[in-house]
Amino acid sequence: MKDYTEYNLNFMTEYFEKGCKNSKDRKIGIEVENFLIEKDTKEPVSFYGDGGVEQLLESLSENFESEHRENGRLLGLSGKDYSLTVEPGGQLEISMIPKKSIEEIEKTYREFLNLILPLLEKENCLLVNCGYHPSFKCGDIPLIPKNRYRVMDDYFNELGTCGMNMMRGSASVQVNIDYCSPRDFKRKYKLANLLAPVIYLICDNSPVFEGEENHKNCVRAGVWRSLDKKRCALPVKKSFDDFGFREYAEFVYNSVPLFDREEKITSYTMTNREFYKDAPITKADVEHMISMVFPDVRLKTYLELRMADSMELEYALSYASLVKSLFSDDDAIDRGLGVFDSENPDDINNAVDAVMKNGFDAQIYGKSVKTIIKELFGIAEEKASESEKKYLAVLENLALQSKNLRMVKIGKH
Repeated sequence: MKDYTEYNLNFMTEYFEKGCKNSKDRKIGIEVENFLIEKDTKEPVSFYGDGGVEQLLESLSENFESEHRENGRLLGLSGKDYSLTVEPGGQLEISMIPKKSIEEIEKTYREFLNLILPLLEKENCLLVNCGYHPSFKCGDIPLIPKNRYRVMDDYFNELGTCGMNMMRGSASVQVNIDYCSPRDFKRKYKLANLLAPVIYLICDNSPVFEGEENHKNCVRAGVWRSLDKKRCALPVKKSFDDFGFREYAEFVYNSVPLFDREEKITSYTMTNREFYKDAPITKADVEHMISMVFPDVRLKTYLELRMADSMELEYALSYASLVKSLFSDDDAIDRGLGVFDSENPDDINNAVDAVMKNGFDAQIYGKSVKTIIKELFGIAEEKASESEKKYLAVLENLALQSKNLRMVKIGKH
């Protein structure tokens, strides 16, 4: 029987190459996960029954172009400017179509809020943004009826790690940026990963963890880092300069899929390389494989930065503005890379450990994290358009005081 390994790796590499955008067409996307809780009891809004998440989606469905159902249950809605999906623990995620400007993203986000908030008010419920559930322990939050999540939940529980915390208790803001060439990918991928500990710190918004007031730094980072060390690892082992589309394809192809794209269990040990070796893969296969790895910076046909906790609108937009500015052109990327005196991928893991332990007093990459934050915002200020500087200032004003939303909210939840 023919071995399709090389064909499949080439196919996946070409998939990433086809993601290259013209520099004039670059856009920025944002995805925000939100908790839904009962206003009076602070309990999670159930997926099921009257006033539940599914009923909420049913009420919203007439405003969207298409629905996603599984076994008859409504799990998502898609429209012209954004889509809504339900995450494993009932978190509601809004994924906005990439736009040229932060103003356009804000307009889309406000349209979503104007649509959903009156319905939540009617049901006496709240939309809450934070990195970890604001009131409940993850073990008390049921999974939604989606087969993919059931399989993942079983797998992570078997590992004995933080799968339940991640799936049922966490929420994030993901910012997506385009790349324009293999070289542009390498440079942006390197900078995005070097930024990881800084983003974890300045976007820490988890004042509660497992129902208790949380005084630890970056607990969501700790959850992901304890989840599945191979699946969530930084794929680069030696040098960013030698890490391109082919190397990322190898990382994905050597990972364990858990189930195929029809969501039939394959095994908890068989790799994609073993599972797909006897047949040529398709675009749908690639997209499924990509969705089953969770590094801080995930490659699709764009780069997905996954480090930030979920934050309220003004802070999410500010974070998006920071990312947009730091990756705005070659000069910004050069200067951003120059902030970090590091070429060693191991330094990134050490830096995340340092901010988790010491917060704004951490030393990372041989420098004070406070100095790095100041330098990064200095670059962003110069690169941000006049109309977008007002967004940038929100997170900047907090970070330059050596504070984040978790610190501000402690005792106020």
